[in-house]
Amino acid sequence: MIAFVLLSFLRWQRFLDDGNSSDLVVAALALGVALSSKYTALPWAAVFVPLAFWRQWSGARLRRASGGAAEPRTTPLLTAAFIVAATGSFFYIRNFIWTGSPLAPFFLPDSPAIADYRSTLGGWAELARGYDIFHPAIVDDALGILMPALVLLSPLALFWRNRRIVDLFVLGAVQFIGLVTLAPTSRLMMLALVPLALLGGFVTVRVWENSSRAIRAALAAAAGAALLGHLVLIAFIFIARWSVIPYLIGIESETAYLERTRDFMKPYEWIEEHTPENAKLLLLAENRTYYLDRRALAGGNLDGPRVAAYLSRFRTPDEFAREMQQQGVTHILIHKPWYRAGRAEFQSMVEKEFVLVVTPEADAMLRAFLGTRARRVFEDPSYAIYELRR
Repeated sequence: MIAFVLLSFLRWQRFLDDGNSSDLVVAALALGVALSSKYTALPWAAVFVPLAFWRQWSGARLRRASGGAAEPRTTPLLTAAFIVAATGSFFYIRNFIWTGSPLAPFFLPDSPAIADYRSTLGGWAELARGYDIFHPAIVDDALGILMPALVLLSPLALFWRNRRIVDLFVLGAVQFIGLVTLAPTSRLMMLALVPLALLGGFVTVRVWENSSRAIRAALAAAAGAALLGHLVLIAFIFIARWSVIPYLIGIESETAYLERTRDFMKPYEWIEEHTPENAKLLLLAENRTYYLDRRALAGGNLDGPRVAAYLSRFRTPDEFAREMQQQGVTHILIHKPWYRAGRAEFQSMVEKEFVLVVTPEADAMLRAFLGTRARRVFEDPSYAIYELRR
């Protein structure tokens, strides 16, 4: 996604320089592909599109003022808009038809909450405390020090008064202000940080080229220390968090690694061995379906409120039984550590992504249903699997 938006930016700048229509086509195609790949490309487009319109309009005005022939300024932009819509709108149209929201599951009842992900302090307070640089509760989301340092240097690039530099800074800075205020997890801010970090890198290179050996040595030492810190952080994640080294060096198979590190492997293996291929499962408090070789209904990350609202729709076990029959569900899997009844209280910020908190009424309905309409066929300390009676 980052590569596509940067390609779009570069080709658009070339189009402004040379007026070559092929550059416009590539810029529009790249932006459309980025939009179709991930929602986080939308903030980039929200800044890039008005900037592109303004640049095209101001460029046409300057050409007219200088006595040159000005091409109608709307023609190339309408062409680009058509290409972006053709390549980037499919999933948004599909979502709108299916759910009523082009950004489903967002802007729907009980949609996932991505704001104030780490705390209730607010994005700017978190930024001041360095949560984006390193937060011990979400180590794999840490930015480290190199990128933030380059972002801090990025305003200095404006001294070069280059159109591409100004546009890149606007793209990064406007997104940065909005996203920091929203306070999502750090990885969702990448399209704001990358343009600014590129400009900080530009400043660093210019300083390097015009510095003495002593200053270059100091810069190299600082960069080396920061890089070493990054490598230590990555090593910590690989060794302590993911425990992946035995698999990487080939002394452990993929299956053995998963069985050692993922508690879902035992019930998934049982399902593969003891259920027919046309079985269909409802997964409660479990969103990791990649290794499950059966059809399944399950929520995704941050989908706990939506799944809880779904269960709350059914007032009696009979209503829920009819729903399960209509959906063709044959088994229900419950991940017990992530399933809770009562108030939504999270022991860590990461639990917001996967814990399912249901109302006491929904919990009572589900337990009554499982007691009368299903039989337990598998259980271990973490999972219970129920086969539905017809």
